[in-house]
Amino acid sequence: MDFVSTQGIVLKKKLRGEHDGEVTLFTKEFGKMRAFATGLFKTTSRLSSRLEPTNYVSAHFTFSKDRFRLINVYLNEFFNFYANQEKLKTALFITSMFDILIPERFADEHLFNFLLENLRYLKKEKKWLHTIAAAFKLLFIGKFLQLLGYLNESDLKDQKSLVPKIKQTIRKIVLNLA
Repeated sequence: MDFVSTQGIVLKKKLRGEHDGEVTLFTKEFGKMRAFATGLFKTTSRLSSRLEPTNYVSAHFTFSKDRFRLINVYLNEFFNFYANQEKLKTALFITSMFDILIPERFADEHLFNFLLENLRYLKKEKKWLHTIAAAFKLLFIGKFLQLLGYLNESDLKDQKSLVPKIKQTIRKIVLNLA
């Protein structure tokens, strides 16, 4: 049994059994990883609030039988998007794109920094209206697909064909994942 410590951003958490959970993180060292967390959904759990999607955490795991088990978590940065519904939707859009489009154990420091920078940008922006959120999401997904190697710089500059290219690219990715 190996002990592992890393920093990551929580992409999602879900219930496994009555009180246990599975947490998906994106880290510099391990990329996207899933970890089992005992008692995560108990009302007395200290881990649950630290493992909300978008939180930046330091996590400690054991690794055995090709599976991570969460031991403890410390909060590095809390992104409180709950006061602004549009910011929350945008933040969850960002984390869900990472969860859907990045394969398990695919590590990339540029992608990690890109995710963290976008969450920090979202946190510091004062006014976040629906129209701003829509433009931000479009630019985010374009740059994200470029970092993943699906689009190139010229695709991002061509405003007229950007949306169709993004839709076509995501459709191809999703069909390959199925």
